[in-house]
Amino acid sequence: MDIIAEPLRTQDFAPFGDVLKAPKESGRSYFNGTLGNGRTAATPSLSIARVQPLATLPLSATKMERHEVSSQSFVPLGVSRWFVIVAPKPANGGPDVSNRAAFGTNGDQGDHLSC
Repeated sequence: MDIIAEPLRTQDFAPFGDVLKAPKESGRSYFNGTLGNGRTAATPSLSIARVQPLATLPLSATKMERHEVSSQSFVPLGVSRWFVIVAPKPANGGPDVSNRAAFGTNGDQGDHLSC
């Protein structure tokens, strides 16, 4: 299936989570309200990953994963744009790839996926 990435806008991404933006001026932005973890013994976790830049488009996505009990955030560092592909959770588990969506960022945005 082919999908076309839409601009990452708060209202369009809302069914999946939050769009994260750094403040325009000096200061901080807090995103604590939607962090979640459904496992009572779990502790917060933060990891940083480096991935290879795309050599060419179109991108071929062959896997999707779903974090059933914890939220997940992506805030790329030092990139001009990146893509996020998301899908809603159907009643029987998922992801529901038939209703997936793709978003392209402007380079100053990140995303926070709700659990």
